[in-house]
Amino acid sequence: MKLRYNSHNRSSPLEIWISSEDDFPGPLGMTSIGFFVDNDALVKCAAVNFFKGYEGRRIMAKTRNIMEQIQARLPRSQRQHIIELYDTGNALRFNEEILIMELSIETFHDRLYKRIDSYKNDQEMQNIIQQLTLPIMELHQVAIHMKITPSNYMYVSVNDEQILKIKNFESAKIIDSGDKNESYLFEIDAVDSFTSFNSEYMGPENYAEKKEISTKFDIWSLGMIIIEIHIDQLRFAEGKNSLNEATRRVYLREIGYLYQGFERNPTLDSIGLNKNEEIFNNSAWIKQYHKAISIVLQLWRNFPKTAHLVTNLLHNLRELRLTARGILDYLDGLCYPEEIKQTKNAKELRIFKTMDIGEFKRQLTKKMRANRLNLWRTENREMMSKYSQMRSTLKEIIKSQQQTINWTDKQSAGICEKQ
Repeated sequence: MKLRYNSHNRSSPLEIWISSEDDFPGPLGMTSIGFFVDNDALVKCAAVNFFKGYEGRRIMAKTRNIMEQIQARLPRSQRQHIIELYDTGNALRFNEEILIMELSIETFHDRLYKRIDSYKNDQEMQNIIQQLTLPIMELHQVAIHMKITPSNYMYVSVNDEQILKIKNFESAKIIDSGDKNESYLFEIDAVDSFTSFNSEYMGPENYAEKKEISTKFDIWSLGMIIIEIHIDQLRFAEGKNSLNEATRRVYLREIGYLYQGFERNPTLDSIGLNKNEEIFNNSAWIKQYHKAISIVLQLWRNFPKTAHLVTNLLHNLRELRLTARGILDYLDGLCYPEEIKQTKNAKELRIFKTMDIGEFKRQLTKKMRANRLNLWRTENREMMSKYSQMRSTLKEIIKSQQQTINWTDKQSAGICEKQ
C-alpha cells in the first residue's frame, strides 16, 4: 500500500510503499517493511517505524535528534555498523510520526537463542565479540549508547553479507565535539537511569550516589552480553534448550553482583546498594551465589582469554575498563590489560571485584572446612559436592593460567587502551 507523509527534512509530501499496516505491531506503534527509490534510482527496502501517543512521539523525537547528529558528525565510512536513518516525518493517513530506517533481518538476541551449535573455543568467541565491539567503537566517537543489550544489535544485509549493527538511540547521550576523551562524563537523573536502562546490563556507577556515566557504561554492558553468550552456550554441554527468560535474568543479575560486589536494591534508593552489607562481607556468599560462581569458573576454564577480557570489562572502577579500541587490540593479540601484563602468579589474577583467585580459593577452603562439621544435614552434603567441584575447577584454572603466564612473552605487546 502507498503511504504519503510529510517529511521533516523536505518541503513537499513524499510517498513510500509499505507491505502492510501492521507487519510488526509494538507497544508504541507498528513497524512495516517499506520500499522507496533512492537518489541513485535504486529501489531500497526500509523499516518504517510508526510512533503513537505522547510516549511514542517523545521517543521518536529523541531518536531522530540523536541519529541526525550521529550522521551529521560521522561520514558513512565511519558508521558502517550503526543503523542508518533515511528520513523522518508525519504519516498523513494515520497522523503518526514515522522513522524510515535501514531494514534489519533479526536481532542478535533472536539469533543467539536460535543457535543449534555452541562456541567451542576462544577463537569462536573472539569473532562474535569483535562483531559486537565494532558498532560501539564507531558510536563512541560521538555518543554513549546507554542501552547496550542483545536486542539492540541487528543483523543487516549489506552486499550479500550480514553485518551486525547497533540501533535504538532514545537513551543515548551525545559527546561534545570538543571532548575526545573516552572518560567523558555525564551526570544522570536517578529516575531517568532506572526507568530507561536494563538492570542486567547496568554498571556499578549507576548505583553510586553521584551517577557519573561515561563511554565505559557501554563497555560494562558489553561485558554482560559476553557473559550471556557464555550462559547460553552452556546448554549445549547438557543437551538442553535455552534457559527461560526469568532464569537467565537471575543468572545475569547474580553474576553482575559478583563483579560489582553488592546487590542492587529493589527499592531504588539514592545510592542503589542493598540495605544489608556488601556480599563479600557475608560468610554465606559462596553458598548463596554458587550457581553464578560455577558459571564464571567454567568461563575461566574453557575460554581463558575471554575470561580475562570479561574480568576487565566488568571492573568496578570504570577508568580501568578497556576502550572499544583496546578490546579489539586485545583480541588481535596486540596488547594486554595492564593488570594482566603485570601479573606473575596466577593466584594474583582478579576474579570478582577486587578479589583475586588466591583469596577466593582460601575462602572456599574455609567454607568447606566449616561445612564438614554439619554433614549430617542433607543440604550440607549436597553443597559439599558443589564446593568440591568448584575447588577442582579452580585448581585446573590456576595450573593453566600459571603455564600461560610462564610461556607468554608479554614484553612484545603493549598495554591496551583504557583512555
